[in-house]
This record gives sequence, C-alpha cells and structure tokens, in this order.
Amino acid sequence: MPAPVPDVLNPRRAPRIPVRCAVVVRHRFSSWHAQTEDLGPRGLQLVTPRLVAPGREVRLALEVPELSRRVQGTGVVVWTRAESPSRLGVSFLPDLPDRRWFDALVEADPLAASAARRVPDKLPVRAKLYLGTPPSLVVDFNADELTILRSVRGGVQVGELVATFGADSTRLLGALFSLVGRGQLTLDAARSPGLGAWRAVLDRAEVTAAADSLPRSHLGPTGGATEVERLLDAARAHLAAGRIALAAEKLQEAKALAPDDEAVAEELRKLGPFA
Repeated sequence: MPAPVPDVLNPRRAPRIPVRCAVVVRHRFSSWHAQTEDLGPRGLQLVTPRLVAPGREVRLALEVPELSRRVQGTGVVVWTRAESPSRLGVSFLPDLPDRRWFDALVEADPLAASAARRVPDKLPVRAKLYLGTPPSLVVDFNADELTILRSVRGGVQVGELVATFGADSTRLLGALFSLVGRGQLTLDAARSPGLGAWRAVLDRAEVTAAADSLPRSHLGPTGGATEVERLLDAARAHLAAGRIALAAEKLQEAKALAPDDEAVAEELRKLGPFA
C-alpha cells in the first residue's frame, strides 16, 4: 500500500490577519515609523522605509486602534525584502508582555476574527488552486504574491506550485496561505471567476510594482513629469492598500518635484492631517 502523500503545511503555526497598524520600530540607536502588512500572535510583516538584516533584534510598539492601546515587545527579523515597497518579516520573542493582545483584537474586530478563521493549517498536495475573489480595490500585491498569482492563472496543483518555490519556500508558503486566507485563491473551481476577472487587477499591480522599483533618476523624455506620475501612482497604490504613511511620503516627493501639480495637491488634501 503506497504511503499517503503529505499535506503542505502552513509555515505560520499561528494565524496572520491583514490588519494595518502603525508601528514604531527601534533598532540600536535609531527609530522610525512603519506599518503592518499582516500580523498574528507570533509575528508580523512590516512595510518599512528602513531595512534590518535577518537575525537582528528590533523593538516594536504597535498602535492597535481596536484595542485603544499600544502593544510593545521585541522581535527578531526573519527575512527582509528590499524591492519597493520594502518589507520585513519579524517573529516575536517570548518577552512580549501582553500575551492576550491578539485574542483581544480578534474579539474586538469581527473582520479580523473572520480572517483568522479563514487561514488554513494545511493544503492537500494534490488539490488544485484557482484564482478566487479579486480585491474590490486595486492593491499593490507584493512580489511573492504576484509570483504565486501569475503561476496559478487558470488553475495549478498545490504540489506542483510549491515545487517551484525552491530556496524561498518558507516566505512563498507564507504568501500562499495568506492569499488563500484572504479568499484570493480558492480550492473550489466553482468559486473562481476566472482569469478574465483578474486581468485588470494583475495588470495594474504589475505596472505599479514596476514603476515603484524604478530609481529616482529614471525620468522619461518629458523630464520630471514622468517621475511625478510614477510617484502619484505609487501613492495611490499605497492608499488602496491602507499604507497611509508611505502614501504621504510619495506625495511629498511628488510635491517637491511639481509644487503646482493639481492632482498631487488633491491627493494631499484627501490625506488631511496625515499628509
């Protein structure tokens, strides 16, 4: 009798939910503001203007609006990604004093509770993945998520997809389970709207990712105007994903290049005090 084929296990042994929180990060003698991409009781993913090498410890202070208090503790950087918008994966150390903060967040926020329940512990290796519900807003999927979404397209077996992950398997598995948890990948072919429903979202995400990775010196034949448009597109993508601080940063850069640009001024007006 053949041995059973093992399931693909979620490398995050605790749920991660897509909650946006402002975070103050401290490393050695410096501190800066970042924002969570997702978080859970054992770690989080940060969108951050500064990077820290894997293995280094950072002090974190999370502003969790649903709890009306800060959550503070120490974490270890597990991975880092330099591509814009840059990110850090951080695992909490056991010294986190408030051990029940995540349970309290889930109890206080029905959407967070629903997201936590949707993240599976494992995926059958022979099951087939399909594109699920596209986001209502155009968001700038990170590079790992785009890699997976491009691979799934019209459907792919879980085992075949995971076999392509190679040395990046832990990080890509985290992105895979995050997409399943958000409903953007599904194991139910009947629930998939097909590639057509995703085409515009993926095309825009690709353009945003490519534009945001261009160096500041990359100005087209029209000079600074092309750079302003790139910064404006990047700011709107950050806003769609809830990253207000990064959006404000991009808009301020655009304003410095084009102080009288009406589109930039309008986006800054929308941010109000956050600008």
